[in-house]
Amino acid sequence: QVLGGHNSAIALADGYGVLDGFWTKALHLIDRKWENEVVKTHNQLVSLTDQLRLGARFLELDVHWVAGELRIAHCGGWSSARVDGVVARLNAWAAKVGLPQWRWDSETVGCSPSLSSIPVRKQRSFRSALEEVRQWAAQPENSQELVMLFLDDQADLETFGVTGALREELLRAFGGGLFTPEDLAAAGGAWPTMQEMVDAGRRVLVMSGSAYPDLGPVVFHKADICGWQEPGLEALDPETCTIGGQAPGAAGRIFRMNACELRYGPLGCDGGPGPNGPPLDPGRLRRAAAC
Repeated sequence: QVLGGHNSAIALADGYGVLDGFWTKALHLIDRKWENEVVKTHNQLVSLTDQLRLGARFLELDVHWVAGELRIAHCGGWSSARVDGVVARLNAWAAKVGLPQWRWDSETVGCSPSLSSIPVRKQRSFRSALEEVRQWAAQPENSQELVMLFLDDQADLETFGVTGALREELLRAFGGGLFTPEDLAAAGGAWPTMQEMVDAGRRVLVMSGSAYPDLGPVVFHKADICGWQEPGLEALDPETCTIGGQAPGAAGRIFRMNACELRYGPLGCDGGPGPNGPPLDPGRLRRAAAC
């Protein structure tokens, strides 16, 4: 087991959700039927550094192209062919008259405009998040620790032509400290243990939710790692330590399980009405850790 966080960098400590209280009060004024609803747009309370200090070794970084650079922002999951068609026509016209392309699409809604109770340009840069992890890993007391980073990104990074910038940011932060697909190929495809990675000077392993050719030598695509699956927390049976009836170790698979407590008034994490799934409260966390 590896303890991790969901949308790890969407943290109140860095300003995400700072206006949630204001929007909650505004919601209550709009309609009394919502007086028990809340707006909660931050996934974490504490910084990446403090999450690592608390024992997290799997961090999810939501990286998107926002306001002219790679930033930590929460969007994706919603798209509109009609909206994207309008943007495509505008960009076609811009190309004819020599204007720059508009690097934006419907998947960017939530990042720009921001739905995380933080101004668009106040959302932290991807570089600063990587630097925070690098500084923690560089401390002598953490020299035997391996950190896994999962990039929750969208295919539009390739459309926008910025995957090369993403790769360069990773290499700038960690360089030879990355355990890469090339390292795995050199080992004959046999995965080393975490300690063997650390002993070889590899301190960070990066995975992406999207497959980009530019990142292939540096970043693993999640679909290529041990039959990666993402079941809901309700799939865990703490009595038998199985997930959906499967024992993770015996199945040779990675199960990334997470919970979400975001609220947009009457709407939950998935944008639909009603409650979210079961929260990862202290009781559930203890039972899961016992496995």
